This record gives sequence, structure tokens and C-alpha cells, in this order.
Amino acid sequence: MAKTVEHELYRTSDLAEKINAAAKNTDFFAFPESYQIRLVLECDEKSDINKALQADPRLHQEIIDAIQNHKGTAKKELKKLIEKFGAALEDINKFAAQGRLEEADAAFARYFSQEVFTSNSQVAIDAMVNDAKSAWENLCKVKTAYRKYQIRIVANYTIITAGIAVNVGINVAVIASSGFHFGAGTVLSVLGLIRSTMSLARLTVNCFKSVDTAIKEAMDALLSVQKKKDRKWLGNIELFTETMANELADELLKLPGFFDTIKKVEEKVELARNKLNGTEIQLHTLAESIQKTIEAQDQMLEKLEIMRTAGALETIPKKLRFDRDKLIANQNKLTKLLKKNEKKDTEFKIRKKALDDIERQLVELQKHTSTKITEATRLALSGTLKAINLGVSLATMDFSAATDIASLSIDLGLTGIDKGTDAVLKLAEKLKLQSAKQKCGWKGSAET
Repeated sequence: MAKTVEHELYRTSDLAEKINAAAKNTDFFAFPESYQIRLVLECDEKSDINKALQADPRLHQEIIDAIQNHKGTAKKELKKLIEKFGAALEDINKFAAQGRLEEADAAFARYFSQEVFTSNSQVAIDAMVNDAKSAWENLCKVKTAYRKYQIRIVANYTIITAGIAVNVGINVAVIASSGFHFGAGTVLSVLGLIRSTMSLARLTVNCFKSVDTAIKEAMDALLSVQKKKDRKWLGNIELFTETMANELADELLKLPGFFDTIKKVEEKVELARNKLNGTEIQLHTLAESIQKTIEAQDQMLEKLEIMRTAGALETIPKKLRFDRDKLIANQNKLTKLLKKNEKKDTEFKIRKKALDDIERQLVELQKHTSTKITEATRLALSGTLKAINLGVSLATMDFSAATDIASLSIDLGLTGIDKGTDAVLKLAEKLKLQSAKQKCGWKGSAET
């Protein structure tokens, strides 16, 4: 079977330039220069036309000139294609500029996928092939000797790597997984994910702190009727013995207006419960964010390896090239944070049990809130004191590694991030944080 050879007739080397120009703004997403459309003349290696083209370079140029001078529909269809994708690219960049990097990145990957681009550009491709065939037929009318040559004119999608055109039909993995979608969006969306994850980690810490604060305020409400507030045992359940709880209960019950404080205690406990419910949602949100970030980093490393194998690393803009080792180190730290976050489920369950106990004791205490002090009242208050003190004694969750990870959030060895890009990353972080607060019921600061 004879080997098929190709002779290039036309290449859309300026396609990326024109689409990016039509988009006006390509600060974050740009059509990659490596992705092009080629028009080629296919023939058998031993065919007469191949021999003629090798023997006479002017014949090759003559065919090219005939195609370029042909007045067909290809230029019109290419212009439509450029305008359509330019407009889409402009919208995606506007979206990214609003700080919605993840959504913009997903839109870019979806709209500029190989399948979508192929389907949208097929009309232009068909026009290019038809125009080229017509140009050849017209040339044969002038140069009748050319009629004996059997040729096939086809168009294919390529990624240009190190000056070599790789047929996409042969190596779909290269175009689908690497060069076509590896630009500012890919890198910055990962950076945005890392920054957002660290913000969510800090928010989760604050959520837990606010739960602890609300529980402590419940104890403070109980003791507010006393002038003496120096209780060294506060928050230390080991020092707070049952005898001490009984004595304190007896002391509090003798104070005028004590029962009026119970309502305040209940309000603080209810606040703690609401905050704990928000914290549970936040734990899941943080875990999802960490996992999503790690997966995005995996995909970026995979793309990088495919591009390295294809010899296409130079197609990544210099300012977006990063240190692979730093990305892996950052990923390892996120993995540790994910494990820490899983342990926080235990912290949550401890606080949930503490609040369950407090609420149960408060219900019991409410049964005996009257001017008549009984042993049952004393026991109910003692139980409430012990339950709240246990809640106060819980240590706030430890996220000491968070600062360390946050310091790596933009340290991926990038050549440089300009002020505008940094501002967008900060905006993306802010939007993610606002979304998380709304999701878990925090309308204001998590510390309040």
C-alpha cells in the first residue's frame, strides 16, 4: 500500500491573532497560537503529482497562489468564525475580570473544546476545501497538462509544536488535553482555587471560635448576677468538681433575679447551635474546595506532562510557566490540610454533644425555675453548670498549618503576576468567601 504524503497549501497562522484582536480583552483567556487549521494536498508517495512537486517547487507555489487568488467563500466564513469566537472570548474575559475565575475557566474549556470548535468551524473548513478544489480546477483549465494529476485537498486541525504540525486526527490527546486549553485561565483558576481554599480554612477556624465564644457567653450570662467573676476553674472541667458545681448552684440560687438570666443563657446556647450548624456546612465546603483544588492541580500537572512529551512546552506563555516542584509541594500541604479537616469532624461531634447536654440540662432547669428553691432545682442548675463548663473547656480547632499553606498560595514559581491579575485573584477569593458565608448562614463576619 502506497504511503500518503502531504504538501501544505495554506495555514491559518494568524487565526489566534485575529480572534484575540476581535475579543479586545485577553488578559486572562486567549486563543492559543499553537492551534491552527491546515489545508493540505494529499497524494500517494509514488504518484506523478508527488514526483512533479518534488521536481518543480514552482508548481507547489503555483497551486498556493491559485488558492490565495481565488474569490470564493472561505474568507467570508473565516471572518464569521473569528467574530463568533472573538465575541465569546471577550465575554469569558469579562467574566474572569469579575473574579469568577473557576466559572470562566469552565466556560472556556466548554466553549473552546475541540468538539465545539470543530463543529463551529466546519462551515469555514468546507469552504476552504471547496475554494481550493475550485482553484485547482481553474488552474487545470489554464494548464491542461495538470489534468493528469490525481490530487486530494483536505483540511485538518493541528497543534503546532516546535515548528512541526501534528495532525489532530492522529493525536487527539495532545490538542484535547494540553495545548488548546493551557493559558492564563488554567493557571489562574488553580491559583484562585488555592487562595479561596485558604480563605475557607480561615473562615472554618472562625466558625469554630464563634461556637466556643457563644458557649462561653452562656456561662458568663449565668455568672452575670454575681459581682465576683474571677473563676479559675472556668473552662477547666477537671478543676470544676461536682461539689464545686453544687456550691455554685446554691450560691447563684440565693441571688435575687437569678432566674431572669436563664432566658439569656438559652439565647446564647441557641446562637451556639446555629453557629455550629453553619460550621458543619463549612467543614463540608472546605473539604470539597480542598479536593477540587488538588484535582485541578493534578489536571494541570497531567497537561504539563502531555505538553512536555509532545515537545510543546514553549507554547505556554513565559509569564504563565511555573515551578512543577513548588506545585507538588503545595499539593502535599493541601493533602495534609484535607486530613486535618477530616479530623475536625471529631471536633464538631464533641461540640454537638456538649450543646445537646447543655440544652437537655436547660430543659430540666426550666422545670424548676420558681421562687421556691428545691433540691431538684439545685441539681438541675448544677448539671447545667457542668455541661456548659465542659463546652467552655473545648479547645478551638488547630489549623496551624493554614498560614504555611497560605504563604504558598501564589508561589508556584510564576514569572510574574501583574497588579491587575492579583486584584482579580483577590476578588475571586472574596466572592468565594461571600458565597461560603451565605451557604452556612453567616451574613456578617464569622467572628460575631
